[in-house]
Amino acid sequence: MEDELIIKECKRRNPVYQKMLLEKYSGYLKSAALNYLADEATIMDALQETWINIFNNMDTYEERGFFYPWAKKILLREVIKISKYEKAKIVFLDSVQVQSKVQDPNAEKILELEEAMKMVEKIPSPGREIFKMFVINGLSHKEIADVMNIKPSTSRVHLTNARKYMKEVLTISPSKHIKA
Repeated sequence: MEDELIIKECKRRNPVYQKMLLEKYSGYLKSAALNYLADEATIMDALQETWINIFNNMDTYEERGFFYPWAKKILLREVIKISKYEKAKIVFLDSVQVQSKVQDPNAEKILELEEAMKMVEKIPSPGREIFKMFVINGLSHKEIADVMNIKPSTSRVHLTNARKYMKEVLTISPSKHIKA
């Protein structure tokens, strides 16, 4: 069914269509939440609050674009609230768990990804969150500014600082060489 009709009925607070919208987009929103939140309970809390806000603010949704980016902005606001007020641990992705002893042909890539995720987690906040929103989620500085209630220029500064930090971490200086 088309989003237009579903959203139109959700604006009328039709519970059948609200359920349809929730079922259609919950998986996508949960995947986005996994990029920031560590445990299942916190993710479910964020999703619940997100859906409450979506349905309470459905009248403000302007059908100029797609529904998912609008819903994702609401989710990101919830993630930020959780991280600020409940001191929830924000993570890049859950660590990769090996399911069996069989050598995975992608094991080296997985190891590199795990190392990269650990480095991203060491970026000081709020640069870490802005780095994730910009690089991983593809949000613009304007969108990040809206979510975090900052100026787009502030978002750019934090992203620049996060990139500098990553560059420093990835660069091996002569003083860091191990002597044989």
